[in-house]
Amino acid sequence: MLCKGILTLAIYLCYTDFMKCKSKKVVKKIKLTESSETAKMTALLENMRDGITLVAEGHSVLVRKLDFMDKKLSERIDSLENTMNQNFKFVFEHFSNIEDETMEIKAEIKEMRKDLRRKVDIDRLIVLEERVTAIEMRQIILRDESKKKYKA
Repeated sequence: MLCKGILTLAIYLCYTDFMKCKSKKVVKKIKLTESSETAKMTALLENMRDGITLVAEGHSVLVRKLDFMDKKLSERIDSLENTMNQNFKFVFEHFSNIEDETMEIKAEIKEMRKDLRRKVDIDRLIVLEERVTAIEMRQIILRDESKKKYKA
């Protein structure tokens, strides 16, 4: 069936070529002989075979180019993955260092709070001692005044 379709197409193409070559003024009926028809069919089939061969060669070139591009793209993707993994390792290490430093800073802040509380306690103690000293001084003054009153 395919062969019949090709033959029909070949005959049609030969006929259209023939009609193009024919002069418009002269109309003649030309009978195609069996040998000329076979020759035209052979030429047409050879032309088709050459076209198919050309398409097949083009296809194989495209396949090779696609394989090359696929390989190159795979290499680039692998390179990007490696770079990305290295960068993530660096970032994770950096975050780990930051976390360690944060823990150290928190410990230092706790220690400073303790020191400040002690210092506040010392400051309070100094204020209280000054108040006690002032009260003692008043008491001494009052005692001296009362001794003077009772002696006089």
